Amino acid sequence: MAIVLCLAMLIGTTFAWFTDSASTAVNKIQAGTLDVQLLDENGNSLEGQTLAWQKAAGHESDEVLWEPGCTYKLQSFKIKNNGNLALKYKIAISGIDGDAELNEVIDWSYTLANGTAFPITAEGHLTAGQDTGLITISGHMKESAGNEYQGLSIDGIGITVVATQDTVEYDSFNNTYDENANDSVILANPANVQNYLDGEFGSIDGKTIILSAGNYGKLELGRATKYTGSNTDYYIGGVAEENKKTYEEFVAIKTSGQWSASAYYVRNMSNVTIKAAKGATVTVAGLTGGSGHVYGESYDYVLDKAYTSGSAYYLTQNWSNITIEGITFTAPVNISSSLETTVIDGVAFKNCAFNINNTASGNQALRYYNENNDGHVRNLTVESCSFNNCFQGVYTQKINGVTVINSSFDTTAHNAIAVQSDSEPVNHKAVVITGNTFANIGDRIIRFGSVGADTQITIKNNTATDSGDSSGEVMKAQSLAEGVTYYISGNSWGDGKTVANTELKDR
Repeated sequence: MAIVLCLAMLIGTTFAWFTDSASTAVNKIQAGTLDVQLLDENGNSLEGQTLAWQKAAGHESDEVLWEPGCTYKLQSFKIKNNGNLALKYKIAISGIDGDAELNEVIDWSYTLANGTAFPITAEGHLTAGQDTGLITISGHMKESAGNEYQGLSIDGIGITVVATQDTVEYDSFNNTYDENANDSVILANPANVQNYLDGEFGSIDGKTIILSAGNYGKLELGRATKYTGSNTDYYIGGVAEENKKTYEEFVAIKTSGQWSASAYYVRNMSNVTIKAAKGATVTVAGLTGGSGHVYGESYDYVLDKAYTSGSAYYLTQNWSNITIEGITFTAPVNISSSLETTVIDGVAFKNCAFNINNTASGNQALRYYNENNDGHVRNLTVESCSFNNCFQGVYTQKINGVTVINSSFDTTAHNAIAVQSDSEPVNHKAVVITGNTFANIGDRIIRFGSVGADTQITIKNNTATDSGDSSGEVMKAQSLAEGVTYYISGNSWGDGKTVANTELKDR
């Protein structure tokens, strides 16, 4: 890419100056590449492969059984910097399924080909094109492990290497511009990811949480907790500055034995990315996050208190720029708000799969919901995702800004995409539905509620097969206000299919 800089001649209507101009080209701008590889001793990729435990000579066929004091080594491998930027890397034991507590009594380390040993958490460095030579990871079961660990097992264990920029290359000033790059990455697994999300190990703002391969339970995003890293604000009697307390003040009042007004929490979270490790299969059994009045059987993670009935607390969310990437969800995702104090601005799902395998009513694969028509829950983006065997694919209510692009929907009992409004017209700002494919949609593919004035609707280049309601209708709005603008073209809904509203037809 070339950039030309020049000065223009200035000419007035009644006077002029002598002028001249000169220009110069700027050398092209070339971004560097950061690319880390896991290779076997012959240079073949090991990504997605299973490493074998090594047994002593003559006992290769014996079963691998762990007991206190034993040490097992994994098949050796090497890490290669296949890019043209220097990198620093960390190795993590990942993909832990089953009895995660067993991992707590195993000390992990790795040894280089020259015999130098490091704890598993040690940071390594590679220049462009360099590799580590063969690395061997060892696990040693602590001698202190007691009988409670007998019979436990861990399945799906794997190795994840995360690389970030290193302080080697220079810009126009120095080589320290990326000294904090590694601080922005968190390696997580099924045993500790909720702890990270809860802020137990520090704030996750501005961080990328990389999930190692494995099967994860249901995750809760935006839980109010006692940890400083959760960035939770604590109030008594309502979310107002005069009611705000420090954590210590809040706990003292709530544990004093004296009556006090209701607890209110605000969970603040911004610029967080949660993504699957490169090449890893990560399944998550649903995700929840939202605000409202929590009551009945519930748990307060601020006070560490269980409730069986009555009012527990009120939870407000304050989120911005949350991205979830590369994850397979096996149960619904529900992000919702019923409190006007909540602001959720910008949640994106990219390259995710929603394999719900339940088409019964209520099984919306992705629900993004606001009880109040206040514009405080906004900007949902779904990009390059797949939705399979669910009641509805993407369901939204009273949302400002809905984008669903380049995604696929296969087998829904009801709509693939619903942009709903409840009982009042909603200005959804921009609704963009483009480049998607739909198959076996059991009702209208796209369903709008009452669309308010100034909404901009873009529906382009979508294709469908075997979809629509019993009369062949594929799209309908309950009502469309004056002042809605439409950009609708290039759609192929299938032979004999109809659209209920004239305004929603291709033009």
